[in-house]
Formats: sequence, structure tokens, C-alpha cells
Amino acid sequence: MHKADHCASASLNVNQITERMDISRPAISHHLKILRQADLIDFDRSGKEKYYRLSKNLRGLLQLIKDLIVAVEESN
Repeated sequence: MHKADHCASASLNVNQITERMDISRPAISHHLKILRQADLIDFDRSGKEKYYRLSKNLRGLLQLIKDLIVAVEESN
């Protein structure tokens, strides 16, 4: 699986996201709230943890962009 494809389908909790970024946990939580309100991410709950992932709509948009890039590259 391509790294970008893995990132698009990965589900991470706040701690996992914080480990990968140079942003505080409260800032991550704030940004996740904004992204949820914009329907750009979804989450599943496992016990007390929430696991966040890109929304289906955003994954579809990313796939469309990827397909367009491939089509342009093939036409050149």
C-alpha cells in the first residue's frame, strides 16, 4: 500500500496524532473538533478512545485528485 493511501485510511487517536506532530494535545483536540464540524474527519469510539480518520467524502475527493494527476501524466 502506498504511504499516502495508508495515511488516508489510517485511524489514529489523539495520543497517536500528538506523537506524530509538534503540536500540543489541547491544540490537536481543538483542530479535530473543527475538522469534525467541517465533515472532513470521522471517528469511531473504542472504549474511552476516539479514533479519527479522513471522512469518506474527503477520501473520495483525494482519490479523484489522484486519478486526475495520473490522467494528466499519462496524456503527456
